[in-house]
Amino acid sequence: MTGVQTCALPISILQEISIASGSTMDLKELLVSVTSCFNIFKPVSKSAIFIINGDRMILSNPKVYPESFVNAHKSMKVGECCCGFTAKTGKIVVSDNSLEDSMNTIKYPGMGPQGHICVPLSANKRILGVLSLYLDVGVSVSEGEMDLLYAIGSRIGAAIENITLYEKIKEHNDKNKSVNKGKPYFVIKILFFFDKIFK
Repeated sequence: MTGVQTCALPISILQEISIASGSTMDLKELLVSVTSCFNIFKPVSKSAIFIINGDRMILSNPKVYPESFVNAHKSMKVGECCCGFTAKTGKIVVSDNSLEDSMNTIKYPGMGPQGHICVPLSANKRILGVLSLYLDVGVSVSEGEMDLLYAIGSRIGAAIENITLYEKIKEHNDKNKSVNKGKPYFVIKILFFFDKIFK
């Protein structure tokens, strides 16, 4: 793939991502904040995040995208299209024109020529999702920008993992609270019963 312009993401984007990642313990809020960070930088025209769920890839916050885009990606699986390849291999994919790229197998009505970068969202050697950046045709990525994108992917991946773990612990604690509700009163009654027997 030959590019004529660089991705040109400033290194400050990593700081923006770190701030967004540390500001919430709600997964939906995190993903909205992260995509918003990218949308203010040119030449990024839009960004999207797909979360891996089994062999499927789920588009986060679908309400902000055109219906044709959402419908085309509804049944996307790991290994399919550019994002699916990134989800499967953990490697960044750079496409300078999605319409001409044979790897880009998902197309939808109204889709025009565009550059496309897919970044793995990883944590502890696991790929949790994919960040998809859409840019002007002819995008290329320098070695330094590639390192920055991998760092961004790791930062987002770590935040996703932390929130997922937090939600599991919270769910477990909530279940225990429900199960243990009323136990203190029951224990007091048992102790009172035995106290009467042995007096």
